[in-house]
Amino acid sequence: MRKLSNATVAAIIAIALYFTLAWGYDGLRILSSPNYGLDDAWRSQFIFAIGSLFSLGPIGLIKLAAFFGALKLAVAGICAIHIADRFRCLSRGQANSEILEADYSGGGNQYRIGQSRIFGKQCRSHARAHFTASACRLCDRAVHL
Repeated sequence: MRKLSNATVAAIIAIALYFTLAWGYDGLRILSSPNYGLDDAWRSQFIFAIGSLFSLGPIGLIKLAAFFGALKLAVAGICAIHIADRFRCLSRGQANSEILEADYSGGGNQYRIGQSRIFGKQCRSHARAHFTASACRLCDRAVHL
């Protein structure tokens, strides 16, 4: 079972690495282009199709192309953070499947990002990070930010 868990983590890292490299390069190329990547035939057809749905003019199409370039760059950045977090867990010898999982427990905006020590306060009993003030699911202690 341990090998299956490590294989799953390796596959997730490979997928995140693909999105980091491919979408990061594509996003940088779009944002550094003078026409925001509209010189590519497939991308321009995609932008024009979405722009026709919203009745966008020329300036709106350029803004939409820039938005998709920024979106690709943001997704690549999130995947890079995810890869760094996975490697941090692998360096400890633990394959953690809860990294960047959203836990919708309770009300509308009460969710936490599992095991991320960037956000939230850590529970003292097992060192899990909590995003909002809520009760810990593992130890039922109240965690206040």
